[in-house]
Amino acid sequence: MPGAVVEEAGGNALGDLGRDVAVERGEVADPVGLLHGLDDDGVEGGQHLVHRLDPVHSAAHHRPSRPAARRASPDEPTLRAPEGGRRMGTVMLAYDRLGARRTSIGPAAITYDRLGSRPRRVGHLDIGYDRAGARLRSIGAAQVDYDHLGLRATSVGPWEVEYDRLGARRRRVGPYHLTYDLLGSRVHGVGSMTIEYDLAGTRAGRVIVPGDDDALADDDLVVVFFVLVGADQLEG
Repeated sequence: MPGAVVEEAGGNALGDLGRDVAVERGEVADPVGLLHGLDDDGVEGGQHLVHRLDPVHSAAHHRPSRPAARRASPDEPTLRAPEGGRRMGTVMLAYDRLGARRTSIGPAAITYDRLGSRPRRVGHLDIGYDRAGARLRSIGAAQVDYDHLGLRATSVGPWEVEYDRLGARRRRVGPYHLTYDLLGSRVHGVGSMTIEYDLAGTRAGRVIVPGDDDALADDDLVVVFFVLVGADQLEG
Protein backbone atom coordinates (compact mmCIF):
# COMPACT_ATOMS: atom_id res chain seq x y z
CA MET A 1 0.00 0.00 0.00
CA PRO A 2 2.92 2.38 0.19
CA GLY A 3 2.67 2.74 -3.61
CA ALA A 4 -0.85 4.05 -3.27
CA VAL A 5 0.32 6.61 -0.77
CA VAL A 6 3.04 7.76 -3.11
CA GLU A 7 0.59 8.07 -6.06
CA GLU A 8 -1.84 10.14 -4.03
CA ALA A 9 0.92 12.34 -2.70
CA GLY A 10 2.28 12.82 -6.23
CA GLY A 11 -1.12 13.81 -7.54
CA ASN A 12 -1.58 16.34 -4.75
CA ALA A 13 1.86 17.79 -5.31
CA LEU A 14 1.23 18.28 -9.03
CA GLY A 15 -2.18 19.72 -8.34
CA ASP A 16 -0.65 22.19 -5.88
CA LEU A 17 2.00 23.05 -8.47
CA GLY A 18 -0.67 23.81 -11.07
CA ARG A 19 -2.56 26.07 -8.70
CA ASP A 20 0.61 27.85 -7.59
CA VAL A 21 1.67 28.56 -11.18
CA ALA A 22 -1.84 29.68 -12.08
CA VAL A 23 -1.95 32.09 -9.14
CA GLU A 24 1.55 33.41 -9.86
CA ARG A 25 0.69 34.13 -13.54
CA GLY A 26 -2.69 35.63 -12.74
CA GLU A 27 -4.71 32.85 -14.46
CA VAL A 28 -7.48 30.63 -13.11
CA ALA A 29 -6.78 26.90 -13.74
CA ASP A 30 -9.03 23.89 -13.28
CA PRO A 31 -6.96 21.32 -11.38
CA VAL A 32 -9.09 18.44 -12.63
CA GLY A 33 -8.81 19.46 -16.24
CA LEU A 34 -5.08 20.03 -15.95
CA LEU A 35 -4.35 16.67 -14.31
CA HIS A 36 -6.27 14.69 -16.94
CA GLY A 37 -3.33 15.08 -19.32
CA LEU A 38 -0.66 13.70 -16.94
CA ASP A 39 1.16 10.48 -17.88
CA ASP A 40 2.78 8.05 -15.45
CA ASP A 41 5.86 10.16 -14.84
CA GLY A 42 3.99 13.51 -14.85
CA VAL A 43 6.16 15.01 -17.65
CA GLU A 44 3.55 15.44 -20.37
CA GLY A 45 1.03 16.80 -17.91
CA GLY A 46 3.59 19.33 -16.67
CA GLN A 47 4.22 20.54 -20.25
CA HIS A 48 0.50 20.90 -20.88
CA LEU A 49 0.19 22.82 -17.64
CA VAL A 50 2.88 25.32 -18.62
CA HIS A 51 1.42 25.61 -22.13
CA ARG A 52 -2.07 26.30 -20.86
CA LEU A 53 -0.84 28.85 -18.34
CA ASP A 54 1.51 30.61 -20.74
CA PRO A 55 0.28 34.25 -20.81
CA VAL A 56 1.16 34.81 -24.50
CA HIS A 57 -0.71 31.70 -25.59
CA SER A 58 -3.63 32.54 -23.36
CA ALA A 59 -3.84 36.15 -24.57
CA ALA A 60 -3.96 34.99 -28.18
CA HIS A 61 -7.12 32.98 -27.49
CA HIS A 62 -8.77 35.55 -25.22
CA ARG A 63 -7.91 38.81 -26.98
CA PRO A 64 -10.87 41.22 -26.66
CA SER A 65 -12.53 42.17 -29.93
CA ARG A 66 -12.45 45.80 -31.03
CA PRO A 67 -15.74 47.68 -31.24
CA ALA A 68 -16.94 48.33 -34.76
CA ALA A 69 -16.31 51.87 -36.03
CA ARG A 70 -19.41 54.05 -36.05
CA ARG A 71 -20.51 55.27 -39.44
CA ALA A 72 -21.80 58.81 -39.60
CA SER A 73 -25.33 59.29 -40.81
CA PRO A 74 -25.66 61.13 -44.16
CA ASP A 75 -28.11 63.49 -42.48
CA GLU A 76 -25.59 64.69 -39.91
CA PRO A 77 -23.96 68.08 -40.46
CA THR A 78 -20.63 67.90 -42.14
CA LEU A 79 -17.62 69.12 -40.17
CA ARG A 80 -14.38 69.51 -42.04
CA ALA A 81 -10.80 70.05 -41.04
CA PRO A 82 -8.99 71.81 -43.87
CA GLU A 83 -5.46 73.19 -43.85
CA GLY A 84 -4.38 74.52 -40.49
CA GLY A 85 -6.69 72.09 -38.68
CA ARG A 86 -9.60 74.54 -38.52
CA ARG A 87 -13.05 73.03 -38.17
CA MET A 88 -15.59 74.02 -40.79
CA GLY A 89 -19.37 74.02 -40.63
CA THR A 90 -21.90 73.54 -43.41
CA VAL A 91 -24.84 75.84 -44.15
CA MET A 92 -27.25 74.09 -46.50
CA LEU A 93 -29.22 75.92 -49.20
CA ALA A 94 -32.71 74.56 -49.92
CA TYR A 95 -34.95 74.95 -52.97
CA ASP A 96 -38.60 74.45 -53.81
CA ARG A 97 -39.90 71.27 -55.45
CA LEU A 98 -39.12 72.56 -58.94
CA GLY A 99 -35.64 73.60 -57.90
CA ALA A 100 -36.18 77.09 -59.27
CA ARG A 101 -36.32 79.17 -56.08
CA ARG A 102 -34.19 79.15 -52.97
CA THR A 103 -36.33 78.61 -49.92
CA SER A 104 -33.71 78.86 -47.17
CA ILE A 105 -30.09 79.60 -46.38
CA GLY A 106 -29.42 77.34 -43.44
CA PRO A 107 -32.19 77.92 -40.89
CA ALA A 108 -33.00 81.35 -42.41
CA ALA A 109 -36.15 80.80 -44.45
CA ILE A 110 -36.73 82.86 -47.61
CA THR A 111 -40.33 83.95 -48.07
CA TYR A 112 -41.74 85.39 -51.30
CA ASP A 113 -44.51 87.75 -52.34
CA ARG A 114 -47.94 86.54 -53.44
CA LEU A 115 -46.78 85.93 -56.99
CA GLY A 116 -43.78 83.98 -55.71
CA SER A 117 -41.35 85.99 -57.82
CA ARG A 118 -39.62 88.24 -55.29
CA PRO A 119 -38.13 87.39 -51.88
CA ARG A 120 -39.71 89.51 -49.16
CA ARG A 121 -37.82 88.19 -46.16
CA VAL A 122 -34.74 86.11 -45.36
CA GLY A 123 -34.63 84.89 -41.78
CA HIS A 124 -35.58 87.92 -39.68
CA LEU A 125 -34.35 90.41 -42.30
CA ASP A 126 -36.92 92.24 -44.44
CA ILE A 127 -36.19 92.66 -48.16
CA GLY A 128 -37.03 96.01 -49.77
CA TYR A 129 -37.37 97.13 -53.44
CA ASP A 130 -37.71 100.34 -55.36
CA ARG A 131 -41.12 101.74 -56.33
CA ALA A 132 -41.25 99.75 -59.52
CA GLY A 133 -40.37 96.62 -57.61
CA ALA A 134 -37.58 95.79 -60.04
CA ARG A 135 -34.46 96.53 -58.03
CA LEU A 136 -33.28 95.36 -54.64
CA ARG A 137 -33.02 98.32 -52.29
CA SER A 138 -32.43 96.88 -48.83
CA ILE A 139 -31.58 93.71 -46.94
CA GLY A 140 -32.53 94.25 -43.33
CA ALA A 141 -30.91 97.55 -42.31
CA ALA A 142 -28.37 97.39 -45.16
CA GLN A 143 -29.33 99.88 -47.87
CA VAL A 144 -28.42 98.94 -51.47
CA ASP A 145 -27.36 101.93 -53.60
CA TYR A 146 -26.77 102.09 -57.37
CA ASP A 147 -24.74 104.12 -59.84
CA HIS A 148 -26.18 107.13 -61.66
CA LEU A 149 -27.57 104.86 -64.39
CA GLY A 150 -29.19 102.63 -61.82
CA LEU A 151 -27.63 99.53 -63.36
CA ARG A 152 -24.97 98.45 -60.88
CA ALA A 153 -25.04 98.28 -57.12
CA THR A 154 -22.32 100.49 -55.68
CA SER A 155 -22.79 99.75 -51.99
CA VAL A 156 -24.52 97.39 -49.59
CA GLY A 157 -24.97 99.03 -46.22
CA PRO A 158 -21.56 100.43 -45.17
CA TRP A 159 -19.66 98.34 -47.74
CA GLU A 160 -18.64 99.47 -51.21
CA VAL A 161 -19.07 97.07 -54.10
CA GLU A 162 -16.01 96.84 -56.35
CA TYR A 163 -15.99 95.51 -59.92
CA ASP A 164 -13.37 94.25 -62.34
CA ARG A 165 -11.86 96.48 -65.03
CA LEU A 166 -14.70 95.80 -67.43
CA GLY A 167 -17.25 96.55 -64.75
CA ALA A 168 -19.09 93.32 -65.45
CA ARG A 169 -18.14 91.21 -62.45
CA ARG A 170 -18.12 92.05 -58.76
CA ARG A 171 -14.75 91.57 -57.07
CA ARG A 172 -15.44 92.70 -53.52
CA VAL A 173 -18.24 93.65 -51.15
CA GLY A 174 -16.57 95.58 -48.34
CA PRO A 175 -14.29 93.13 -46.50
CA TYR A 176 -15.68 90.16 -48.46
CA HIS A 177 -13.43 89.32 -51.39
CA LEU A 178 -15.27 87.41 -54.13
CA THR A 179 -13.62 84.60 -56.08
CA TYR A 180 -14.97 82.70 -59.07
CA ASP A 181 -14.57 79.33 -60.77
CA LEU A 182 -12.23 78.80 -63.71
CA LEU A 183 -14.84 80.01 -66.19
CA GLY A 184 -15.57 83.06 -64.07
CA SER A 185 -19.30 82.47 -64.17
CA ARG A 186 -19.96 81.23 -60.62
CA VAL A 187 -19.02 82.75 -57.29
CA HIS A 188 -16.85 80.25 -55.47
CA GLY A 189 -15.71 82.21 -52.43
CA VAL A 190 -17.21 85.00 -50.32
CA GLY A 191 -14.61 86.15 -47.84
CA SER A 192 -13.65 83.15 -45.70
CA MET A 193 -16.75 81.23 -46.87
CA THR A 194 -16.77 78.73 -49.72
CA ILE A 195 -19.80 78.09 -51.91
CA GLU A 196 -20.22 74.57 -53.27
CA TYR A 197 -22.57 73.67 -56.13
CA ASP A 198 -24.54 70.60 -57.14
CA LEU A 199 -23.20 67.99 -59.56
CA ALA A 200 -24.58 69.88 -62.56
CA GLY A 201 -22.91 73.05 -61.33
CA THR A 202 -26.05 75.12 -61.77
CA ARG A 203 -27.23 75.62 -58.18
CA ALA A 204 -25.37 76.55 -55.02
CA GLY A 205 -25.95 73.69 -52.62
CA ARG A 206 -24.14 74.73 -49.46
CA VAL A 207 -21.86 77.30 -47.89
CA ILE A 208 -18.79 76.10 -45.99
CA VAL A 209 -18.05 78.43 -43.07
CA PRO A 210 -15.29 78.56 -40.43
CA GLY A 211 -16.29 76.99 -37.11
CA ASP A 212 -19.03 74.51 -36.26
CA ASP A 213 -22.02 76.66 -37.19
CA ASP A 214 -24.84 75.61 -39.51
CA ALA A 215 -26.19 79.18 -39.75
CA LEU A 216 -24.78 82.46 -41.02
CA ALA A 217 -24.22 85.55 -38.92
CA ASP A 218 -26.30 88.56 -39.99
CA ASP A 219 -23.50 90.28 -41.93
CA ASP A 220 -22.59 87.04 -43.71
CA LEU A 221 -26.24 86.39 -44.47
CA VAL A 222 -26.67 89.85 -46.02
CA VAL A 223 -23.68 89.40 -48.33
CA VAL A 224 -24.49 85.82 -49.32
CA PHE A 225 -28.08 86.79 -50.08
CA PHE A 226 -26.91 89.80 -52.11
CA VAL A 227 -24.42 87.72 -54.11
CA LEU A 228 -26.50 84.58 -54.68
CA VAL A 229 -30.11 85.71 -54.62
CA GLY A 230 -30.55 89.46 -54.73
CA ALA A 231 -27.90 90.80 -57.06
CA ASP A 232 -27.91 87.93 -59.53
CA GLN A 233 -31.68 87.78 -60.00
CA LEU A 234 -33.04 91.20 -59.18
CA GLU A 235 -30.55 93.83 -60.20
CA GLY A 236 -31.79 95.97 -63.03
